[in-house]
Amino acid sequence: MFEHVGVDGAGVLVHDVSVVDAMIHFARVSNIAESGKFTAIADLAMLRIDDQDGRQWWACDGWDAAVAEVGAALGLGKREASGQLSIAVALRFRLPKVAAVFADGGVSARTVGTICWRTRLVEDPNTLAVIDAALAGALCEWAGLSRKKIERKIDGWVQKFDPAAVIKVRSAARRRGVGIGKPDDETGVASIWGALLATDAELLDRVLTEMARQVCENDPRTFGQRRADALGVLAARGDRLACQCGNPDCPAAGPDARATAVMIHVLTNALPVPVADPLLSGDPAAPLVPAPAPPQPVFTPETAPEHFFTAEPEPAPADAMAPMPTPEPAPAVEPASEAAPTPVQTSTKPPAPVRTPVGYVLGGGVVPPAVLVDLVARGAKVRTVASATNLDGVPRYRPSVAMDEFVRMRAMTCMFPGCDQPATHCDLDHTIPWPVGPTHPGNLSPKCRKHHLLKTFYGGPDGWQDRQQPDGTIVWTAPTGHTYTSVPESRILFPRTVTDTPLPGPLPPDAPDLDTPPAPGRGIMMPIRRRTRAQTQTQQIAYERALNQADIDEHEAAEEAFDRLRKERQERQEREAAEAAQAAEPTEQQDIPPPL
Repeated sequence: MFEHVGVDGAGVLVHDVSVVDAMIHFARVSNIAESGKFTAIADLAMLRIDDQDGRQWWACDGWDAAVAEVGAALGLGKREASGQLSIAVALRFRLPKVAAVFADGGVSARTVGTICWRTRLVEDPNTLAVIDAALAGALCEWAGLSRKKIERKIDGWVQKFDPAAVIKVRSAARRRGVGIGKPDDETGVASIWGALLATDAELLDRVLTEMARQVCENDPRTFGQRRADALGVLAARGDRLACQCGNPDCPAAGPDARATAVMIHVLTNALPVPVADPLLSGDPAAPLVPAPAPPQPVFTPETAPEHFFTAEPEPAPADAMAPMPTPEPAPAVEPASEAAPTPVQTSTKPPAPVRTPVGYVLGGGVVPPAVLVDLVARGAKVRTVASATNLDGVPRYRPSVAMDEFVRMRAMTCMFPGCDQPATHCDLDHTIPWPVGPTHPGNLSPKCRKHHLLKTFYGGPDGWQDRQQPDGTIVWTAPTGHTYTSVPESRILFPRTVTDTPLPGPLPPDAPDLDTPPAPGRGIMMPIRRRTRAQTQTQQIAYERALNQADIDEHEAAEEAFDRLRKERQERQEREAAEAAQAAEPTEQQDIPPPL
């Protein structure tokens, strides 16, 4: 498939030309398809955003309902789905000419998203129409521009017609913030980035340095590693960095605040063994594996090492499951003298180790086995989650502590499609409403507050419906009739863990039917916003424009002051020059000769 076929008159490989043509063609087709997707999202928004019945004041308003459908259909979280909805609405009502170029495949979805974002502060419809037309006419020239250049082009057009609507980066102090984690972070670590006030940064730097020097000289960590660990101690509300020299009599030894703040939930009976890993610290340039020792003449089989598991054991390799071969006896050798006999050369393969499964942060990343057992060795709390077979229902609304923990650890996140909210920050929802539906693991699932409200107040035959299976899987039915299946994350990560909790018996005859319309007046129980979404957005735009206008006024005032000072300086220089010229001219008295 990589062979070059033919050469044209210019000496270009024909196959190469067709490949590039194909890329250009399908890029345009992709743009057209993306445009169609945003058109459909805008249509859905118009069907769902109905602010005439008071729902604009609901904590879960029509916009949230539309975001939920977009997220479930496209497999997106709340934040990303809301961003897609914002772009779709902006193309429909604010930038129709840009949308037309997009529909023709002449611009990418990424560039369109940038345009929608950087024109969001333009309020006047006539000004927005002029900017829309100008951008649509210029898009054909932007194909080879970088993202930064495209942003400058957009800002240039906005600056020309509405200077107060330019998206500006505020002063350095207003840009301060801290972020944790990036998509390209390596497993087991998370990057941290941001900007602090200069005074705060100096304080943090001094504290980290001071804590890094609290350990003894035998601590295996580098200075940079100790500073990083000290930041974790501060996050755990600690004030001392425990030494890792391994000497129990070390005055700097003690409990590690980073580890004692961690709770490890184990889904099986196999508990992780506390084993500190020496390779987690030290010079990053040093080899992780020490040089092999010289071969020994005799290998003596020892007892297989004890292994540790965070969730469930993984099967050993096939060769490790086979019985160990018995060494053959060496042939007898007549001793030449009474000297000690020569050691017998034998060869026995050591047992293959069983791999330890990794751990997972709820709603977060992977915790490698080495880091997990090191945390246990340094004081992390380990808690075994109750087995599914040992949990029964309770005759009350709130579940027991063991049931609550099992349901959350089984799901690990909110059970709405595409939502990554950790289960520990979710509500436990009765799939079949209590008291008809029992308080039982087979009828409980975690849902974030937004999706809990969605199910409660946007349910019924024409709304969202959920059915729970014995293993915790939730089958959602959208208002359009589309179904989405949300599987508990523990089933994906630990497929051999038993999570089935079937209900003890059939539902009572008075169990609510999913096709029953919601009771009238149920909406009065919905939490209410202090301001509608539209009011909040209008207030934010007005605030940003006011800041921009203040910058413009300040700049104009500074220019006026500079012009005034320059004019005054010029006038003063002209006056001084005139005075100097006048002083240099001879007077009549100077023309009279001095007396003899």
